[in-house]
Amino acid sequence: MYRNVGSAIIISILDVFEKNPYSRIPNTNYKNISNLRKEIAWETARTDRFKRERNSYTKARKFNELICD
Repeated sequence: MYRNVGSAIIISILDVFEKNPYSRIPNTNYKNISNLRKEIAWETARTDRFKRERNSYTKARKFNELICD
């Protein structure tokens, strides 16, 4: 069981750093990790917790830039 979890984590890390030669992300609707990050940031900004926070949409739009820095 732990081997499968470890394998999934390593694959995810490779995807995050765009080093996975067998990434499945290009076959999704997002097409690349940047679009996936934007979608996750947008969905996070729409949650109740972040709706109460000022400028959450602006922060979500800059999320991908912050990750890349």
